[in-house]
Amino acid sequence: MLQINIGSYSFSMKYLFKRSSRNTYYYKRRVPKDLQEHYPKPFIEISLKQNDKSIAAALYQEKHRLVEEQFKRLRQGLPKHNLLSNY
Repeated sequence: MLQINIGSYSFSMKYLFKRSSRNTYYYKRRVPKDLQEHYPKPFIEISLKQNDKSIAAALYQEKHRLVEEQFKRLRQGLPKHNLLSNY
């Protein structure tokens, strides 16, 4: 978990991390036990391709929303990704 300070605001981001050997930020979290059969690994790890904390924080929010949406869809018995059709 990283703490990011932007101006007078402080944000804790539970799933945001940066490896000590790299400058890039990542979104990483454990897949809940009830959903592990839908994922190849017990962790979801997504590179945010950023070394700037502020930009990584914004990207983190979007990735977190998408992952939470996937979890919700799977728990409802729907496919992981929302498929769009052009009908």
